Amino acid sequence: MKIFFNDNFCTIYKLQLNHIAEYLIQNGLQVVTEQYEADVIVIGLCAAFEADETRSMKIINDALKLNLTCGGDKKSILAFGCFTKIREDIISRFNNIKSFYFWEISKILSELGVEKKEAFDCYNTIWPSEFRLKEDYRVYDETKKFIGISTGCSFNCVYCPHKLGSGDLRSRSPHSIIDQIKHVTSGEKNKVTRIILTGTDTAAYGNDINIRFTDLLENILLELDRIPLNLKIRIAQFNPEGLKNNFNKMVELCRDNRIEDFQLPLQTSSSRLLRIMKRYYVADNIKRFIKKVKEYNKKIIFRTDLLIGFPTETIKELIETTKFASKYFDEIAVYKFEFKKGTEIEFHNFEYFSEKEKEIRKNIVYDILSRSSCLVHSGGQDIESLLNNDVIKERKYTYGKQG
Repeated sequence: MKIFFNDNFCTIYKLQLNHIAEYLIQNGLQVVTEQYEADVIVIGLCAAFEADETRSMKIINDALKLNLTCGGDKKSILAFGCFTKIREDIISRFNNIKSFYFWEISKILSELGVEKKEAFDCYNTIWPSEFRLKEDYRVYDETKKFIGISTGCSFNCVYCPHKLGSGDLRSRSPHSIIDQIKHVTSGEKNKVTRIILTGTDTAAYGNDINIRFTDLLENILLELDRIPLNLKIRIAQFNPEGLKNNFNKMVELCRDNRIEDFQLPLQTSSSRLLRIMKRYYVADNIKRFIKKVKEYNKKIIFRTDLLIGFPTETIKELIETTKFASKYFDEIAVYKFEFKKGTEIEFHNFEYFSEKEKEIRKNIVYDILSRSSCLVHSGGQDIESLLNNDVIKERKYTYGKQG
């Protein structure tokens, strides 16, 4: 059987998709690079933002269009990803597409006829550290390797579609993560200079297996002590709520100069809005963390996300948030709030700001940040705007899209 993959997944699920592809190849299936060559088309669909939904619809239509032009030789189409849950109303309209949720990988494998072969163990084995295709990267860099540590989430932000679409937290075992790091850093011709710890929310890591993120990070640093390489670590997607558990230990570990990059999605500095969002941290705790880490690790880059136009947000809260972020962070991704049906916020009696008003607020944020040394971009809502760390180190402000 020949399989073709097409997806617009975020980092953690691109890694997982590569893991699935490797498993299929090991079990005798063939992964092809052209849709027309395939017996089965597997499409991975995202719905985190409206722009992602648009890209997902193009992937769906491309697969369906092929079936319209191939006569009697119809392709089976299997869809999975957060889109199949978040936009179930859309995917259910396509009778010729079999859809699965993110956590139903075993059902997909069964559909592909590999259920009786060696079991697919997603969370206790070594994962790929790269995407399947170089074309999947915004910028390919062979010196950077991704270490996916978990999927899903254990937090419950009222507006966020990620948990709705990706499901509950599922952490990889610490030994499989350490084994992966050993694997990617071995070999005489190894060029790896940094590893990126990533997941839907890395701060949630271990909540389902009675382990803390600090335990994992400490073990990774100990393992790197044994490797004769000057490796750097980046920590992605760390909900600041995770700082509450073992705050002092997090400070101690992040003072290590090998931790070069830390993403803490602030969203807002308003305690009132954070309570509504069900994000249980305060901005002062983030400030204290960053200041304590930078006492010893002065070159560490701190990144954050700002969510503007959240229901009931005042202009004063917006300005205070922006000034706070510009003072303590090196890079800021600015997102406009998007309502997602099925998230908890749907059941609150909020009035939502118009797109015109959100655009006005975005311009207020950009105007404030234009007078700072932060690097600013529009994040996941504009996939082409994401930046690499080497540019950020120059501390230059740029407006709008980034290459």
